[in-house]
Amino acid sequence: MGALSHLHDGRIIGYDVRGEARRIVIYVRPEATDARLQLLTFEGVIAYRFDDVADVSILLDVEEIAPARFLAKEWPQISAGYHRSGAPGGPAPWGTSQEKVLAYLIEHATKAFVLEPTWGMSGWVLARSAVVTEAPANRDP
Repeated sequence: MGALSHLHDGRIIGYDVRGEARRIVIYVRPEATDARLQLLTFEGVIAYRFDDVADVSILLDVEEIAPARFLAKEWPQISAGYHRSGAPGGPAPWGTSQEKVLAYLIEHATKAFVLEPTWGMSGWVLARSAVVTEAPANRDP
């Protein structure tokens, strides 16, 4: 995924979820030791799921995929989670049908981002955007 591909082999050293602000920031230390900390920021977050969160997680890739493709793969887990515990919650109509959720995601210009690990944390984020910026020189999570 072009703009996010330079995060390859970066170490995930933390993340911050701001539910009310609908924002997630993932802190990525690049493989090059002299490079600044990278902030992978998701805005307009509708839902997310992170698995296998480890003290040391290495990012293989962050891929943006079409919402329809994402739901085709993840819908069984999303639906089961919603009916079991209300997760992922948020404004989308999770308790209805895959088709209604897809229509909601398209109507709200929501993109699906999949985090693929080399080691450790994996998952996905449904959000309006994802951008990577350099952290200020003195910033560490």
